[in-house]
Order: sequence, then C-alpha cells, then structure tokens
Amino acid sequence: MEEFKNSNLSHILAVSGTHISILITLFSVFLDRIINNYKIKNTIIIILLIFFLFIVGNTPSVLRAVIMSCLVIISKLVYRKSNNINNLLLSAFIILIINPYYLFDLGFQLSFLATLGIILFVKIFENITSYILKQNKKLKFGIIRYIISTSVVSASANILIIPIVMYNTNNLS
Repeated sequence: MEEFKNSNLSHILAVSGTHISILITLFSVFLDRIINNYKIKNTIIIILLIFFLFIVGNTPSVLRAVIMSCLVIISKLVYRKSNNINNLLLSAFIILIINPYYLFDLGFQLSFLATLGIILFVKIFENITSYILKQNKKLKFGIIRYIISTSVVSASANILIIPIVMYNTNNLS
C-alpha cells in the first residue's frame, strides 16, 4: 500500500466510475436473461447500484459515479436525453447537500475534476488522434487503436487533476 502511495497510484485501488460501468454492464447482461421489461430491469439496476454504494462505503467518488449512472438510467426511463455536465453538477449538488465538507475531500475533488476532464477533452483528443490515424496507415491495428483510445481518456482526466495532485503530494507521477 505504501508503494502505491509513493508512486501516486493509490487511485487504482479505489472504486471508481469504471467499476460502476462494469457493474451496470454485468447487471444488464444478467437481467436481460431473466427480465424482458426495460423499465423493471433498469429500476432493479438502480436499486442494485444503491445497494452496492452502501456495501463499498459512501465515499464521494463512488457516490458521484452512482448518482451520475442513476441519472443516465432515469433519463432513459423517461425518454429524455442525458447531459453529462448537468449530471455532474447535479451529483455535486446532491453530494454537497449530504455533506458540505466533501468539498474539501481529495477524493471528491479528483473524482469530479477527472470526470469533467473526460467530458470536456475526450472528443478533442479523439478528433486529433482520428486525424493522425487517417494519415498513418500503419496505426490502424486494433491494439494500437486500443492503446490510443485508453491514453486519450487517461490524458483527458489528468489535465484537470494534475494541479490538485501536485499540490497535495508535492510531486508528479
């Protein structure tokens, strides 16, 4: 654990939005086999996400991921288009109503800034890398595309969290 902290990789051990996405996918695949009703299936997924939230602890990053996921599912249930920025801001509002001191929690700051970075910058980086891939025929292999796409998400998240990490740890991984 100490080595993870020293190398600024302790966030890898934390439950994040990626884990929530994987859970939603697993729940959906499982429930698709036993439930045909779309609304009932998604309602059960929301209940399971809330149950998962209490199992892993009510940390700000997990709370953000669960609230945002529930908002996306609810928007589908009521046939509305979901907006990631609105979902992010609404989840921040809900979390800060629950506990205003979460604003000073490093997990809260990193989770929201990383998510905001992904929302704001992924499309820009994808357009740039798409242009580069079109120009270079050698980069059209699947593994290279996968590495580039995961790097785009990581770079997008890191743009906004690097200053916070540097301020809190006095170094940059």
